[in-house]
Amino acid sequence: MTMAKFNLVDSINTICWFGLLIIVVLLSFHHELFPHRNWWWLYTSIFGFLAISCLLGAVGGKLNFVALKSAKWTLLMLALSLLWVFASLVLPIENAALQAIRLADGKLIDTPNWFHGVQVWSFVPHKSLILLLSDLGIVAFMLLTILLISSRKRLLQFLIVIACIGCFHAIAGIWAKYADVLLVNKTQLDGHYSAARAWFINRNHFAAFLSLATVGILPFIFKHCFLDLQQANGIRKIQFDLKIIFQTLCLSLILIALMLSESRAGFLAIFFGGLIGIISAIGKLQLTKHIVFVVALVFISILFILITLGDPLLSRFNLTSGILGERIVQWRLSWQLIEEQFLFGYGANSYADVFQLFRGNEGLREVVYNQAHNDFLHIWFEQGLIGLLIYILFLLTVLKRALTLLKNSSDALILATTFACLLTISASLIHSIVGFHLQILNIRFFFFTTIAIILVLPSLSKHSLQNQIHS
Repeated sequence: MTMAKFNLVDSINTICWFGLLIIVVLLSFHHELFPHRNWWWLYTSIFGFLAISCLLGAVGGKLNFVALKSAKWTLLMLALSLLWVFASLVLPIENAALQAIRLADGKLIDTPNWFHGVQVWSFVPHKSLILLLSDLGIVAFMLLTILLISSRKRLLQFLIVIACIGCFHAIAGIWAKYADVLLVNKTQLDGHYSAARAWFINRNHFAAFLSLATVGILPFIFKHCFLDLQQANGIRKIQFDLKIIFQTLCLSLILIALMLSESRAGFLAIFFGGLIGIISAIGKLQLTKHIVFVVALVFISILFILITLGDPLLSRFNLTSGILGERIVQWRLSWQLIEEQFLFGYGANSYADVFQLFRGNEGLREVVYNQAHNDFLHIWFEQGLIGLLIYILFLLTVLKRALTLLKNSSDALILATTFACLLTISASLIHSIVGFHLQILNIRFFFFTTIAIILVLPSLSKHSLQNQIHS
């Protein structure tokens, strides 16, 4: 009876695991705005699997509570950020945007449909609630990922799925470009029709997504480098080299699609993100023939792609209008508005409404600016300096975890995966200085999923697993 019970628990655990992998795949195709009904189906699945997993844990199911406990400071910062957004829905704080639309006698000039006479801190409380609900789903997905990646085998499966997703979207983008086919509605595009974009409306978002997807391939490439820590020399059997060649081809496929997106920010972000990753790991690597082979193979592949396919991208660095375009004007006006609401901001998800209210006749296109083209500036605008500091502290806890792993671990898989996560997260954050891809829900899911991988890694090292068995 006991054996039957535990077999049932294990079977349900396996169902939840494969459910998680399916959700990861589906997330890459969801480009609708939340709360579109397609998102509700996904969110119902996420919270459902999380609830089932917690019940399994209560009856002895194999879940990674060790990782959950060790990530307490990072999860605390996430909880604070959610509480801060919730506070904007209930605290009666006056803001400059509300003051601007009032008459001298205190009445509203034109009462918006969403305004019900209850003054709260957020300028658009209904939109702040939407953001809060969407972020709750992301946190739930992070928790589910941490709990279910309970073994090294599952970690490898998870990385392979992400790698396959990246390769599939890269192939779709390359095919659509050369077949002169658009996989999105042309009326939604704002130019650059020849750029590769697959199912993404914005080519920069396509590049940012591909950059994050490299986290599925890079661990397999660089794992062979870190293996030199565990062996006396760098000599490998030839089949290892063949594996690396295949893995490098997969990485090259993604880089080709990224190059064809003509995204300057995406290209520079992954370049500088790679430099940060290499600098952070350089103390762990000994210069062996095998490492030289891997690095040279990757470098030559990137150089070949740049020479053969990079002309449209490189030509965009010579635009007479400047690399940043109208962003400078938008940032200047955004900063002026931030100064009016420096500490608390205008409320989560309020940028479009507030910016449109104050933009005037600045040298900007006649479109609605939903984002600040700088995620840090965007968070400061909406959630104030306090919200921005919470976000930075959250990132610092993740960075500390990654650097600690690189310094202390001697496990090749853990080191390679940490290196890959640090590279992709750095690239994404660099990209977000001039973009807003982390405001796009499905890309934000993949960004926080990469963070979840970092949080789970310490519990999967061989030393940690042995300690868990003995305890």
